[in-house]
Amino acid sequence: SQKRRTVITILGVIVAVAMIAAVSSFGASFMGIFQQVVIASDGEWHAKITNTSAADREMLRAQPQVRDVFVMGRHGNWALHEKKGVYSNVSVYSLDESGMDVMQIHLQEGTYPQAKNDALITPALAKAASLQPGDILETAGGNYRICGIASMNPLESQTYGAGETPILLRQSAETRDQDGADALLRLYKPDKGLGKWLQSMCDQMPGVQKYSTNTGLLLYMGVSDKTIMVTIWLMVGVILAIIMAAAVTLIYNAFAISVTDRTAQFGLLSSIGATMRQRRKAVLFEALVIAGIAIPFGLLFGYLGIGVTFSIVSRLMNSMVASNVTADLHLVVEPGAMALAVVLALVTVLLSAWIPARRAARVSPMEAIRKTQDIKLSGKKLKTSRLTRHLFGFEG
Repeated sequence: SQKRRTVITILGVIVAVAMIAAVSSFGASFMGIFQQVVIASDGEWHAKITNTSAADREMLRAQPQVRDVFVMGRHGNWALHEKKGVYSNVSVYSLDESGMDVMQIHLQEGTYPQAKNDALITPALAKAASLQPGDILETAGGNYRICGIASMNPLESQTYGAGETPILLRQSAETRDQDGADALLRLYKPDKGLGKWLQSMCDQMPGVQKYSTNTGLLLYMGVSDKTIMVTIWLMVGVILAIIMAAAVTLIYNAFAISVTDRTAQFGLLSSIGATMRQRRKAVLFEALVIAGIAIPFGLLFGYLGIGVTFSIVSRLMNSMVASNVTADLHLVVEPGAMALAVVLALVTVLLSAWIPARRAARVSPMEAIRKTQDIKLSGKKLKTSRLTRHLFGFEG
């Protein structure tokens, strides 16, 4: 009976830890999908400085907080010789291979630009103008051979004018080192001082530069505004409090029944000289052993379960978040969240065992023999109605 109860207690702790681990991963996971959506629509960069020279970009690369610097060339805004569907102008950009990933350029058909006048166009332009790889796009600034069709959401978001669409060229060594290009920055750990640092960088560069930040990405990283993060973690905290309250009740009952069944054992320990502190420690040590067994399994099953759940609802989340970008809701396990889950699980088990441990510590040899602590009756529980006494007498 005692072994079966111990196994049930361990299973109960595993379930509690699994729920705590799963809920503790909610915050980071949902912030992760929000970041994916922003990256898909705006690009994976933290800051941008316009009108930079090759020397300016080398100075930026030398800064300790800068992880990467990518060059995005701008080559003019040209009118099309013939209006293509709703489009009458093109904005011409160039990026190197690593910049393609930063700006979320995803090839759908054809090849990336290889020759000087090769150009990528957007699926929207290809559909509206019935264009395909191999066709020639004639503009006032020159003709371009369409080498491929690629989604380029961040560049499309920068072409605000009606009837305007971006096209993308290969970035050669000459265009990479040109003056007037934009410098896209990825930082190691952006913080609230980013704006002041960017302004100080611009002040050190000759000419007129402007800086901007990827506000959406910084928002969901908790840099520019922590309101969303605080809201999410408050919700997580409320759910964790409910789970802990339910878990404490469940585990407490298991320990209380276990201590009751072993009242005679604690009385015997008391009779041979075991102190109250030693008897209390015995129960708490048992709780720690159970926690040591249950917590690893609880973390495993909790993260595995929530990971499977996220993979199932990922498509639904995509349809809810945006229609033109895709992002996968996947499990994000941060060391801090895992440590929090372990601490909360340990606190839950110790709180559950604390009252039964105190009860075990107070058991005396005579109380163990009589088990007076296990039978507690009050006058209200023994009180019967007058009708019952008249009908059945004392026995009633």
